Amino acid sequence: LSQLDIQDAEEPLFPELLQTPGEPITRARRREEGFMMFVRESVADFLQDRKVLIVLDDVCFDSDLDWFDFGAPPEEAEDQSAYCFVLVTTRRRDLLPPADTVEVDVLEEGEAVQLLIQESGDLS
Repeated sequence: LSQLDIQDAEEPLFPELLQTPGEPITRARRREEGFMMFVRESVADFLQDRKVLIVLDDVCFDSDLDWFDFGAPPEEAEDQSAYCFVLVTTRRRDLLPPADTVEVDVLEEGEAVQLLIQESGDLS
């Protein structure tokens, strides 16, 4: 950080993501990917045994979904309902398998809320 002339009070939250002057872009990308893998594992650990709905809005690339693929709950899990689910919105018809797709036109706000409730299932 000293090379970047950042004062202690201004230190970035994730200095691992800063590219230092003269650093090859390939090294920066490897460091960023390693950091993202660490964050993904940390989030997965945090979400374990919690009932959570993650909404990913307007996803464009398959690779963006990989960071949120926490897998299915294990068969031997005591509480199958305490698990993380991911709701993805996208404009790309080829991004998700047809079995996981619900196509919608532009909705009014009330219609959108009703659809979310309908597709979320029993949340009690």
